[in-house]
Amino acid sequence: MVGKIQKFDELRGFGFIVNFRTRTFFHINQWCSDIPPQTGMTVTFDIIPAKKAGFTSQAANVVPTVEGAK
Repeated sequence: MVGKIQKFDELRGFGFIVNFRTRTFFHINQWCSDIPPQTGMTVTFDIIPAKKAGFTSQAANVVPTVEGAK
C-alpha cells in the first residue's frame, strides 16, 4: 500500500500513516530505511494484525518512496 505519514512522534517511536482516509498505526520497529520517518513523507507499507491494544491492524515493512525520501 502507499500512504503519507500523517504524524510521527520521535520520542515515543510511533506514528500514523494515512491512505484513502484510513489511519494506520506504525511503530519505529517496522521502519525499513536509514532515512528517519518524517511527517508528510510518502511511504509504502504492508498491513499486519496489530500488536498494540486498541488497534485491529498496523503497518509493517514501512519504506519511504523515492518521492517521499526527498
